[in-house]
Amino acid sequence: MTNVAGSDPAFAGAGREVDKIPVPVNYDIIRLFSEGLYKSPHKAIEELVSNGYDAGAKRVHVLLPEEPGDATDSLAPLWVIDDGHGMDVDGFHQLWRVAESNKNGPSPRGRDPIGQFGIGKLAAYVLAWQLTHVSRVDGKLLLTSMNFHDVEGRRLAQDGPVACYARNYRLEFTVPWEQHGAPRAWEPDFLVRLRSGTTVVLEIKGAPDADADAKHQAARRWAAAVNNWGRLGRWDFLVCRDPQQLGGQLAARLDAGGRPGPE
Repeated sequence: MTNVAGSDPAFAGAGREVDKIPVPVNYDIIRLFSEGLYKSPHKAIEELVSNGYDAGAKRVHVLLPEEPGDATDSLAPLWVIDDGHGMDVDGFHQLWRVAESNKNGPSPRGRDPIGQFGIGKLAAYVLAWQLTHVSRVDGKLLLTSMNFHDVEGRRLAQDGPVACYARNYRLEFTVPWEQHGAPRAWEPDFLVRLRSGTTVVLEIKGAPDADADAKHQAARRWAAAVNNWGRLGRWDFLVCRDPQQLGGQLAARLDAGGRPGPE
């Protein structure tokens, strides 16, 4: 990895516009998924490097901004550059179909793909507000640029089911569960307060893990026990694996009037 300085790339506004790509997902869902799946910049960079691997790259270079104390530009970019296969216009459209993935078979070099869930592009939100992809294909350069500020106004809390939410970071909110008979404490990703007053314990899942079912069952038992006690309001638990479905899943819980909704 190499340290580099600079500002927004000069070519970001070059060329001519050939298409517009819709991103049918609101800002809060982007934020929930990116922060839930990529809790550190290191994991987010790892995801971007994995995209190059899945594109058949032999080399991937990560170019870092200067250290904060040395940087002359607060908007210094971070670059991830690879020599993998490029994307055409259809490929860019596929890229921004959040939670859809065409990595169903081997990569261009016959490798088993690392990414499978179509949500890796959300990793960039952890790193920067502006995400620019540059691709060379058939001797042409294509570029797309996504500014997360452009979708910031599309919020779940505006005429939606959500009153407010908080990332479960330093809140010391844990769910007790057991692993091979030993007591454990699990920290779900988010607490979401619906307009009905129900608090939803929300877990954002990408790749499956061996302990997920046990943790999720424990969370459902915990919510049922708290609701039976009746002194902390209504609680529910939700696992979301598809950002396109999150708004509808939360709305279903709002319509359920505090009763547990479908997954």
